[in-house]
Amino acid sequence: VTVPHKKTIINHLDRIGPLAEISGSASILARSADDKWVGEMFDGNGCVEAMLRRGVMLAGKHVFLLGAGGAGVAIASSLARLGVAQISIQDPDASRSADLVERISKWFPQVALSTNASALDEIDIIVNASAVGMLDATKIPVDFKKIPSHVVVMDVIMDPDRTRLIALAEDCGCTTVYGREMLDSQLNSRNQMAGDIEFP
Repeated sequence: VTVPHKKTIINHLDRIGPLAEISGSASILARSADDKWVGEMFDGNGCVEAMLRRGVMLAGKHVFLLGAGGAGVAIASSLARLGVAQISIQDPDASRSADLVERISKWFPQVALSTNASALDEIDIIVNASAVGMLDATKIPVDFKKIPSHVVVMDVIMDPDRTRLIALAEDCGCTTVYGREMLDSQLNSRNQMAGDIEFP
């Protein structure tokens, strides 16, 4: 399931898994043995697994999250689960940002959440979970001129492979994580967790 259907698809499912419940969205659907549609969300696990594979440390970090849609909420929940200290959220839709804060606060009250802009030198990781830049390499979700080289930048978009955000980050000497890495990690995560998830 891809944008913009990850949240709305929940209303058409018979059962959802725990990750879909936290995020309020689903990325994978399947028919159950009793002929019901079930759904689960793997975007968040795929995102954090991709960063961990690159040796990116998440615990205690400040993340700037671009996009508060279905993928954004899922990624925020996985980041919170792995112990990030703070998540700053930017989304053009204020209601989506508020929904993300409410959901993550409910499950992970120890994480500081904000919809206010943070200075780049205070941020450790930038994750673009929005659709800005998809199929258009001229678009960028934030109008940065320069990104400090200590910042890790991940863009979940897979087409184009090297988005404008990724290109800017690499030009600035940042560690970058590509969208295709999230997909590979998401598939791996799904396979690893398939036997562990119980649908109520």
